[in-house]
Amino acid sequence: MRHKYRIGFLVTCASILATAQVSAQVTADAEAPDQQVTLTTVLVTAQKREQSLQDVPIAVSAVSGTELRSSGVQTIEQMQSMVPNLNIGQNNGVARVTVRGVGLDNNSPSAEGSIAFHSDGVFIQRSQAALAGLYDLERVEVLRGPQGTLYGRNATGGSINVVTAKPTEDFSGYGLVSYGTDSALNLEGAVSGSLIEDLVLGRLSVKSSEHDGYGKNIITGTEIDDLQERSVRGQLQFLFGEDFDVLLIGDYTTGDDRSGMYHFGGFANPALPVPGLLAGGVVANDPRDVANRLDPNSEREFWGLSSTATWEISNNLTLKSITAYRHTEYFLHNTSLDATSLALFPILQDESANQFSQEVQLNGRFGDFEWITGLYYFREKNKAVAAGPLSLALLGGAPEDFLSGYYAGSWLKTDAVAAFGEASYQLTDRLGVTVGARFSREEKTVLDEQAFDFANVALSDRADSLDLLATPTFICGEALSTIPSCEPSHSWDSFTPKVAVEYDLDDLGLLYANFSRGFKSGTYNLGSVQGAPVDPEEVDAFEIGAKLSPLNGRLRANLAAFLYDYQDLQVSKVVTTQLRLENAATAKIQGLEAELSAQLSPSLRIDGAIGYLDAKFDSFISVDPTRPDGDGVTLDPATGQPAFNLEGNRLPQAPEFSGRLSFEYQTDIRDFELTLRGNVSHSTQAYFTAFNQENIS
Repeated sequence: MRHKYRIGFLVTCASILATAQVSAQVTADAEAPDQQVTLTTVLVTAQKREQSLQDVPIAVSAVSGTELRSSGVQTIEQMQSMVPNLNIGQNNGVARVTVRGVGLDNNSPSAEGSIAFHSDGVFIQRSQAALAGLYDLERVEVLRGPQGTLYGRNATGGSINVVTAKPTEDFSGYGLVSYGTDSALNLEGAVSGSLIEDLVLGRLSVKSSEHDGYGKNIITGTEIDDLQERSVRGQLQFLFGEDFDVLLIGDYTTGDDRSGMYHFGGFANPALPVPGLLAGGVVANDPRDVANRLDPNSEREFWGLSSTATWEISNNLTLKSITAYRHTEYFLHNTSLDATSLALFPILQDESANQFSQEVQLNGRFGDFEWITGLYYFREKNKAVAAGPLSLALLGGAPEDFLSGYYAGSWLKTDAVAAFGEASYQLTDRLGVTVGARFSREEKTVLDEQAFDFANVALSDRADSLDLLATPTFICGEALSTIPSCEPSHSWDSFTPKVAVEYDLDDLGLLYANFSRGFKSGTYNLGSVQGAPVDPEEVDAFEIGAKLSPLNGRLRANLAAFLYDYQDLQVSKVVTTQLRLENAATAKIQGLEAELSAQLSPSLRIDGAIGYLDAKFDSFISVDPTRPDGDGVTLDPATGQPAFNLEGNRLPQAPEFSGRLSFEYQTDIRDFELTLRGNVSHSTQAYFTAFNQENIS
């Protein structure tokens, strides 16, 4: 079994990196004569109200923006080594986020993940947007376990909450320049302050990230898997007295590079003919390189607007409204499934989505009774196209000539509404109980199209042109249907409760135990035109844990043990010639987590985390097209095809062990602060498919 290590050492110095800190608060802290040897209190809003991390009776990790910068973390992907049982990868630009073994196993257009992603309280549906770079942040919170009560839709396995740095009354700002291998250049900065005294605050943040290609197209000589991305975010906060404010946020990210290409990685059955090689094509020897007569092209554009209005009605009652609109556009052209120089089966993927959301929250506290209730509305319109023309080189023709081949197109509209509430009550000075519930209703309407056209020549000789699209022959929609099982609209209801108890250990910390249920919406297998939608996923989770702060706050130990009953997994299965999405599996997940922090001196801090995960299928039978003979025993019950019984296999992206250890040393040199930071992380093998193949991990 292979193991994965990551070792890093970072030296950050204001004079070296040209970092200008002009915050008066930073200077004041540096000059404080008495520094207590204690860990800093971490504030989070994991339960949609501000609390100390050590007072939140759920498994949540919080990483500050300062820690992200000092660790060299630029993207969500790079955070996985900092949080136990978090695994993040990508496939053709789509984020594959897994928490405690619960994640995404669907590569079809418009696929939705099982880990909710939020930015400043706004749910972001499209997983491509989650891969945009992190910059100018206050913190990132990773909530592990189902978040069905307060967060709801598609939070089956947890939620990642990005909290950006907010406008300040005093003028402040920073600039950061970092340079690394492969000409990696990252520029980041922000400026903040009062625009109109006591009335309007503003903040402007920017980031530019780029690096050379990690590999090369040996046919064209072009570098591939490079990065070119630019981001900007603007904020305006209007202060209407001490009790009411409105925060407006606008952000924009664009990227255009040569990433997301399929690489040749071998096949599970060495005897399986490789059409491209048999037709005279070649492959790259280095797995970082590719051999393709075409260069890949990845373009993306994400932008959004949001308004958060907060009214403190009284000392014990707060009303909040979050209104948001987001746009996502993503294009991937010229990657080829055969991964050979002939590019026999180039893939084109285009997707665009527009979403609107509205959430209203009412928070209250009366004595020992604390509560939150709210309403939520979400609408998204998504359009996705995937096309795979077939090169005539396979039939002895010219590689630049194509048959129309495969086409899948979908137009999906989602409407979701929910009402939720959660209340906590102190039964005694030490014992507290929390009860919550969410009722959700989702409706999806689809126009789904598919075609297999291997008879007609494509209208264009360019593999990056959508003129290659075949004429749809299979259609499922409200106005037209060519398949008998078509159900173009469907709705689902869900009830997701939560019950938790916590016991206060006084100055030592607290113990907790909870039960929660997570819900991932039912959906359509877009582009496969199977007609009927798949049902929602559900997770019933049991968790016990401890939040401990011994030695007068110099040590912090957060521990958790959990057990999941995972039902109706939405998994991709090959059925005849189609990749279908079905509720074809169940799983049991159990594990342990520990996060430790120690402040050994005012200057030296050590952090560590470890996660153990036993995440396996209880039942799952599937066909593997690269091994048509199956396991020699199992047959698919639906089609009778030779298949594999995957009972006992590990869930994708669920390594058994993962952990990290880091240290940070800070000292002042005149007017500058020098930070030395080192870290090492380790993860055992993670598989990327349910078949648990050694060469696909």
